Amino acid sequence: MKAETEIDAEFETETDDSTPEYTKQDLIQTVKKWVHLDNQIKQVSTMLKTLRNQKKEHNEVMINMMKASKIDNLEIKDGQIQYKKYTKRESLTQKKLLHILSHHPQLQSEQVKMLNDYVYENRKVVEKDAVVRKMFS
Repeated sequence: MKAETEIDAEFETETDDSTPEYTKQDLIQTVKKWVHLDNQIKQVSTMLKTLRNQKKEHNEVMINMMKASKIDNLEIKDGQIQYKKYTKRESLTQKKLLHILSHHPQLQSEQVKMLNDYVYENRKVVEKDAVVRKMFS
């Protein structure tokens, strides 16, 4: 994190009617709080990842047990656990779309390329503002 003197040198308030005026102290306090929250999120994310991995391991064992015992529903204190088999479509990447279109019997390779490019060039683009933290070790 930059020292306060470096922030001092870089921080200039613009006096424009459309934007509010902030002090150097406002920026410093906001950055400190942001970094604190970012650190907490990283800690919780690490813990969450560990818990998800443990749950995934237990999930696989439970699925095998339920299949072997031919159990579809388990009644538990606060509800039930159900074993269900379902299908879902894989994500669609540009490479996969090109592969799928190239196997279509009525399309030539030029048409395939044109369709693929058209789909990817005309997808909705969403702009978002973000603040990203880079960690130095």
